[in-house]
Amino acid sequence: RPDEARALLSEALAIQLRTAGPNHPRVASALNELASLDLAAKQFDEAEASYRRVRAIYQQVHGPDDWRTGIAISNLGAVANGREDYRAAEAQFREAKRIFTASQGATHVNTAIARLKLGRSLLRQTRYQEALDETKAGFDILVTQAEPSVSYLKAARTDLAAEYEALGRKGEAERIRADTVAKKS
Repeated sequence: RPDEARALLSEALAIQLRTAGPNHPRVASALNELASLDLAAKQFDEAEASYRRVRAIYQQVHGPDDWRTGIAISNLGAVANGREDYRAAEAQFREAKRIFTASQGATHVNTAIARLKLGRSLLRQTRYQEALDETKAGFDILVTQAEPSVSYLKAARTDLAAEYEALGRKGEAERIRADTVAKKS
């Protein structure tokens, strides 16, 4: 119920702005959630403006290499992906991956998700081998840490199958598709 969520989040944002001030992480958190609603509604300009503000707050409070800043950067990548600006998305996801790897480690869930998102932006650019390298690395991290039904794993299986297919590795593509069907039942 996005309309109800927006009303409640807008109220929460107003409260946070009054009580904590404009540059507080709680303000960034509320803005991030509102931006996610905008992104889901394909209101890319609004989402981008909010995510840029989130990034600015997190950079000011936590620094440019903090994982929370990485989240904001990754979310800006999602906006670029939504706009089908896959090169811009790639740059954002590469930066998020760098931040997550440095601040949380190479096998952290955030690093895995950044690699999956980077893989998807590369897939959309038909850079299949690079896409496969990132998607497979992210998948291999995430599959050990998450339930098989997690949406990122489902999307990664779809991307892996497409990447293998594009690279002429049909047997591996079929194996991934069969695994995807098995995970649904």
